[in-house]
Amino acid sequence: MNTAEATAERRHRRGVISSWQYSTVYGYHGYIRPDHPDPDGRLVLVSTHSLRSPATHIKLGDRVYFSTEKTPRGDLATDVYVAYGDTPEAAESEGRSVGTVRNLHPERLFGILETEDGRTALFHFSDLEDPARVPLPGALVSARLFERRTINRLTGENEVRLGAAELRACQIAKTDEPSSRLDAGLHKQAQGFLAKALLAREEGRFDDAAQIYEAALKGCPAAAVFLSYAAMEKAERHSPDKAFAILERGMKRHPRNPKLYEDAGLLAATLKQPIKALGLLENALKLSREPGQAGEKGVLLALARTYFRMGDATSLQKSISYFEEAERAFGERGLPFQRDILNFNLARLRSQHQRGALAGHFFEECGFQIIRADLPKGSTVFGDLVVKAPGIEFSESYGISSLLLVRCMFQADVGIQELRHLDQKLASCRESQIADSEVALLLVASLTPDIERALYARIANRREHLPAIVPISQAEIERSSDKVNALRGALDKWLFKRDLFAVNAPVFGARFFGRINPIAEIRDAISASKPVGIFGLRKVGKTSMLHEIERRSAESGDIVLYLDLLALPEDVTDTRWLYWDLGTQLRTKSQHFVDTSFQWRLGGVFTDYLAIPAEFPVATAFDSDLKRVLSIIEDATITPRPKVVLMLDEVERLLPTRLGEPGFRGFFGFFSYFRGLSQQTGDFTMIVTAANPGIQETAQFAGRDNPVFNYFKEVYLKFFELVECRQMLTQLGRGMGIAFQSGACELIHSLTGGHPFITRQLGSFLAEKYPDRPLRLTSETVKAAVDDYLDLRGDKDFNEIFERISRDYPDERDICLELARQDAPMSIAGLTDSRKGVRPVLRHLIGYQLAQTDASAVTLSMELMRRWLRRSYLTDDILSGS
Repeated sequence: MNTAEATAERRHRRGVISSWQYSTVYGYHGYIRPDHPDPDGRLVLVSTHSLRSPATHIKLGDRVYFSTEKTPRGDLATDVYVAYGDTPEAAESEGRSVGTVRNLHPERLFGILETEDGRTALFHFSDLEDPARVPLPGALVSARLFERRTINRLTGENEVRLGAAELRACQIAKTDEPSSRLDAGLHKQAQGFLAKALLAREEGRFDDAAQIYEAALKGCPAAAVFLSYAAMEKAERHSPDKAFAILERGMKRHPRNPKLYEDAGLLAATLKQPIKALGLLENALKLSREPGQAGEKGVLLALARTYFRMGDATSLQKSISYFEEAERAFGERGLPFQRDILNFNLARLRSQHQRGALAGHFFEECGFQIIRADLPKGSTVFGDLVVKAPGIEFSESYGISSLLLVRCMFQADVGIQELRHLDQKLASCRESQIADSEVALLLVASLTPDIERALYARIANRREHLPAIVPISQAEIERSSDKVNALRGALDKWLFKRDLFAVNAPVFGARFFGRINPIAEIRDAISASKPVGIFGLRKVGKTSMLHEIERRSAESGDIVLYLDLLALPEDVTDTRWLYWDLGTQLRTKSQHFVDTSFQWRLGGVFTDYLAIPAEFPVATAFDSDLKRVLSIIEDATITPRPKVVLMLDEVERLLPTRLGEPGFRGFFGFFSYFRGLSQQTGDFTMIVTAANPGIQETAQFAGRDNPVFNYFKEVYLKFFELVECRQMLTQLGRGMGIAFQSGACELIHSLTGGHPFITRQLGSFLAEKYPDRPLRLTSETVKAAVDDYLDLRGDKDFNEIFERISRDYPDERDICLELARQDAPMSIAGLTDSRKGVRPVLRHLIGYQLAQTDASAVTLSMELMRRWLRRSYLTDDILSGS
């Protein structure tokens, strides 16, 4: 392979989906087996995040095109799309065709071929079946054709716009046989005329090309000449009527050529003559089924598409019938083109119930693009759409994704069970990223008081953080003359009632903000198999950080074992339970690595912990499972190379406390085992979170050497910088109809110090205090609310932070109170002179971000906390002047 061809192969590769499965942890994921693998034959990881568009349907065995992105641990598939068809940027494919290479541009790695029907198609060298055999100009080739639209990214916007469509060729193979659709007896003579006509067309001499075509039709009226001539009249001279007349001449000369009837039928459809189009296509279908003929699949699709575009109920049923025939004709792989899959499902949904048709027409009138449709087999209850908002206006106005799930209910009654089912669908959207997982639209027959109360209760539920479901009734749609205003009215009514700030649980995905540097630091540590300790007080975002790292690690194919130690049952005080839970996770999350012959010793063997016999060696069984999985990973020819990542959240739960609690039984052996394992293999690492780094700063526990002394790389979670704070406030506020004016975000940041939890709580209080929507918050309105916030919310919000300090870290508590007494920053020298051993305590407070220093002075980071401490703890001292 020469340099140009090798470059083409690196830029765009082909392969087969060798595994593809869904899990609630990783979403859809699998591996591509490249046609031209690296020397070591590695498979390439692919997931829904790798797809060019979330509308793309991937199946096991699909041939795909893909690019690769370099990561520290290998290549990751990106820009993946199915080889035999269109993408959201593409139009309909015309199937496999025969053509002639017109010219090559090896310096730019592309060429142009002329199809048998006279069209020109661009191809890249990476689209050749055999990149080592580049066909020369004049060579006869077979190829698959599809239309692709160029992508224009707008400067200063996130919006992607599609440019003009152009015909592309892929899967190009040299052939020595003339096309079955060409008149073989006249092929060579016709080729000479066609070559001259094509040259004239390329040079823009269309009148000359027409004369050459006419001469060819007198001397050698091959079907290919009629097809090429008609294609020029339609595409380049914009004369569809003349093109149709040429095809009619061709059908008279070649009355049994199905391709002529097919093209004439497609052209009649574009001329808004559906009845004529259907007659011609039906004739093409009949001819294509005769012995020695070809093209049945393409004609079936053309008929299905034509009936679909007609749109009435009878035509949709006919469309479904032809799509089903085509699906059977294509065999197990099913329909190969994404647009046809979408239209097939849309036809089924619209035919199932009037609300299915109503939903499609409503969102199209609103300017939305339907990119996915799903009608569960046999379902008479609901159908789903995924719609794409026009431009960025809706996304900016409501703080939502441009891709939204729409559930269209066919049954009249909607209850709690239906809402739970919709929640499950949204959870899968979060993993697959096919649509916004925080918001869904629900089209119902009518909005009853019961369902309205249930939906309002979901929005008001701050503990569970349920997705917002926006109902739209059939009556609202039917009586509205302005569909866009009707949709906006529903979104305003429901989304602006949300309190996106009042989340008292870990956040992830679109609700996770900032942390770019620590995430990069931890990602690098995972790649290098370095253990990490994430330290910070409660509510600073440690658990959210772990969930975000888990999500990103899963995208790289890692097996992430996660334990929230605060969520353990109260009577669990033995590491045997930890081994059992981790073993269960290991089995669930490594299914794409191990086959069914793998004999598990612990994972999944006991579905109930209480069923484990007392004498069963839990730790030994876990060790057997884990080491054999690690051995499989070591031998696997896959990229990126995965890791097993153990995450222990709130790890202090396992350790002895200063209050005399002994910690978990077996915790010495537990940590010793994982430390030893990480020193034996580079495919395992561990991440823990804790309030402070005591787990590795304490040399001994209960007189025994600490097995993880100085073991973890310390990462303190800092509060948000102003830019991160502003991003969170503005983005969440946008989804609630709140705009932060100049100076408001800056004031909030100075009051909260950028503490994520306190910033959210203050934002929530402001949203409640000023209920009008839309709302514009200024620095003056924020300032006017501070005292009310401290009176009404201060104890609740700051006690969550300060009670932990008071209970477990009395030295840190005393320093905080000392700093709160001061009206100005306190000198570090004065603080160290007045207290012994204050420097490590001060280092902890600075690490927690509760205190901040300049060259020589220290103060509390959060002005709100300083005011709250003075109100709650120091009022008498301040009044007495002590």
